[in-house]
Amino acid sequence: MPDHGLPTAQTAHDDLQGSAALDLADGPESLALLAKQAGIDIDRYQPVGLNLVFDQGELHARVYCLDRQRLEGFALEHGGKLPVVCLPGTLTLAQVVAQVTEAEFQLFDHRKALAHFSWVETEPDAL
Repeated sequence: MPDHGLPTAQTAHDDLQGSAALDLADGPESLALLAKQAGIDIDRYQPVGLNLVFDQGELHARVYCLDRQRLEGFALEHGGKLPVVCLPGTLTLAQVVAQVTEAEFQLFDHRKALAHFSWVETEPDAL
C-alpha cells in the first residue's frame, strides 16, 4: 500500500508540467455532486479529490475518496494514515465545468532552463 502526499499529474510525454487549482461552485457539495454523477456511492465514499485526464478527446475521471467503512481503526493500524481509494467514474466535460467557478493552471516546459534554475518572474520591457 503506497503512502501518498498530493499526487502529481503525468502524461505520456509530460511536455508541460506544473500545478492546477479549481474553485467549485459549492465547495465540498460540488465535489460530492460530481462523485454522485460519476456513479460513486457517496454514502460509503467521501470524495476528497478528482483525477481528470483528457486523452484523445475523451475525459476519463477518477474520484479520490475516503472509505468510510474502513475508517474505524484504520489510522491506528496504519500509523495515522487514512484509507483513500481512487475510484473510476464517468463524467462529461460539461458536468465538470458546470461545477467550476474558477480554474488556474500553471504549466511549464520542464526541459527548458526553468526546471533546473531558480528564477523570478519580471515585468516585460515596454514595446
